[in-house]
Amino acid sequence: MTIIAIKNITVFEGLNVYSPKPAVRMVLKCGDLDPELLRSAQDSLFLLLANAVTKAGAAEFIVSSPGKAPSGVAELARRIALKLQRLLGHDIDDMADGQDRNYCVFGFRYATIGILAGRIAVRLINAALDGGNAKIGPAILRKQQRQIDNFFKLASPIDASQRQNIIIAEITRRDIPWSRIIPTQPIIQLGQGRKIQRLRNTYTKNTSYLATMIATNKAWASWLFQSHGIPAPDNIVVQSEQQAVAAAEKLGFPVVVKPNTTDLGTAVSTNLSGEEAVRRGYELACQHGVVLVEKHIPGDDFRFTVLHGKTAQVAQLRPAHVVGNGRHTIAELVEIENQDRSDGLSERMKKISPGDGSTQVLKRQNYTLEDIPAEGTEIFLRTQSNLSQGGTVEFVTSMAHPENLAMAERAARLIGLDVAGVDFITTDITQPFHATGGAICEVNPTPGILSGPGDAVEKVLLDAYFPPGDDGRIPIAAIAGSFATAMTARALSSILSRAGYVTGIATTQDALIGGIRVGAGDFSGVKGCKTILHDPNVGAAILETSFEHIIEQGFGFDRCSVSAVIASPDTADGGMAAGDIVKSKELAVAAASDLAVIDAADPHFEAMMAGTAGTPVCVASLDPKHANAIGHIEQGGIAILLETRKGIHLLDHWQAGNLAGSYTPDMIPALRPGTRTEMLVSACFACGLALGLGVKPVG
Repeated sequence: MTIIAIKNITVFEGLNVYSPKPAVRMVLKCGDLDPELLRSAQDSLFLLLANAVTKAGAAEFIVSSPGKAPSGVAELARRIALKLQRLLGHDIDDMADGQDRNYCVFGFRYATIGILAGRIAVRLINAALDGGNAKIGPAILRKQQRQIDNFFKLASPIDASQRQNIIIAEITRRDIPWSRIIPTQPIIQLGQGRKIQRLRNTYTKNTSYLATMIATNKAWASWLFQSHGIPAPDNIVVQSEQQAVAAAEKLGFPVVVKPNTTDLGTAVSTNLSGEEAVRRGYELACQHGVVLVEKHIPGDDFRFTVLHGKTAQVAQLRPAHVVGNGRHTIAELVEIENQDRSDGLSERMKKISPGDGSTQVLKRQNYTLEDIPAEGTEIFLRTQSNLSQGGTVEFVTSMAHPENLAMAERAARLIGLDVAGVDFITTDITQPFHATGGAICEVNPTPGILSGPGDAVEKVLLDAYFPPGDDGRIPIAAIAGSFATAMTARALSSILSRAGYVTGIATTQDALIGGIRVGAGDFSGVKGCKTILHDPNVGAAILETSFEHIIEQGFGFDRCSVSAVIASPDTADGGMAAGDIVKSKELAVAAASDLAVIDAADPHFEAMMAGTAGTPVCVASLDPKHANAIGHIEQGGIAILLETRKGIHLLDHWQAGNLAGSYTPDMIPALRPGTRTEMLVSACFACGLALGLGVKPVG
């Protein structure tokens, strides 16, 4: 039975009245609920989840006690939506309790997953409320298990790979703005305007399609290496079992049989000796296309991660294995090992999955899953060292011989990859490749990130695009209000253009980039933010928004450099509630990191000043004797006051209690026709915003 319904869902993609971070707001429809029924529903819901959730890491969701009773259904839905997302490994900050009983607001990493988590949360609560105090039976448990499974089924394809999550964590640490350019695809955009970079896992804008083609074709890459003196095993492309056997005999046993274009160790058979083993290897590999027979290189597997021409990391990869203790069977040792494997630091530490492949590998070692190996004995369950098949990793960057590093860097450079995972086999990584007979078995154009102490690949990757201290942001001016906002945007653009900036403007009238109109109509609010901030030509963004947009959409950014709040002279603000008007103005002021420009005559002047939270304030006024302006100057504040001397309008810049300079509103001729008041207000606020950006208007 549906007791709670979702009336609407709003996604706030940036700073909003609920949170400084992106958030989902669900407006719920529900009647008055008895507090005892709600408490009982909460208890039964946590019991249901305790029995229903079986995913790895779900124990985090289950607590011995549900904690304090929620203030209402909305609060309970918020808790569940957050927990569901955290089960995916998303680190999302909580929001304050005590929200409106019909408003459920929670954060997200990806909007589509956040919305899904909210919908699933409501479905679970409806079931719990329907159960009331009654014992929840198997049928309801099965139903809700399906709901939980459905969440993971739908969310997992949208979620980023673990390698990308590592990059996102570093992006977040550096405070670089980022977003997905396509909601359901793992293509992320970093930075704003002219500083934009794009990544798909470890694909970058510099990753050549042609280089990727060569790298993913193992035969091509091997031929290229050999022809340039880089060590690579001899290989032969085959199209039948007979050809595979003949190739193995020609190369000399042992050999490796593998698909020519797969990755993650898919269908790879190593160290094969004898015709039958080669035939089995071919039968497995041919299911994935063209097959390659390759000379087996003895030694251990090493992954050289080369970024922008330099080796950032060397990792030794070992096949999935367990170590005997003299007490447990191999099957039990695998189970014990898997308990410690959840989400790793990078490429997920996959659980070891015993299967047909393990049976064959164990047989070669004279073991079965039921045997109890002696203490300290290493038992391997795979021949491939891929992490995707339960392999392990140890970082050995400092141990690698310099000639081996140079060899890997040359291989990446020869193929043409800016990011490469060079897989190298050798018996001793401390010795040069030519002394050990080591060789490159393949090159991966999108290597996984293996984060370990002192081997922060994600840091090196981002450093090439955003050097330390560069947060990828461009100057942003947000202009909020109901009067002369579009004209102020154009006035500021005129000032910044003269200073050498390529400006992007989004107003209620149109969108312009570099003075060229790129869109007609209303581009205010979040729509304009996306248009301007996502354009790689923009050096400074000027974004208009209304008080209503701030309440209903929030901002399309987490913060701006400068902001202005311009109220209508007649205080009419579109029929909005007084409380919402104040909240929107306070948020617009708080959004600025460098300077907020507010009108001395604004009826909410004191409220905005009280909510500045350390943000520097510039008071603007057409009345140079306004008490709020004079008081602000006397306290050492910044002000822009319109003075008329000898019939000439001057914008006086006051700072630290002194007159710092005077400017003529000479940007006015560039503006569209407007009333005298509109033009003077625009000039006054544009001057304040420009000074906040470090640009002086022409005097």
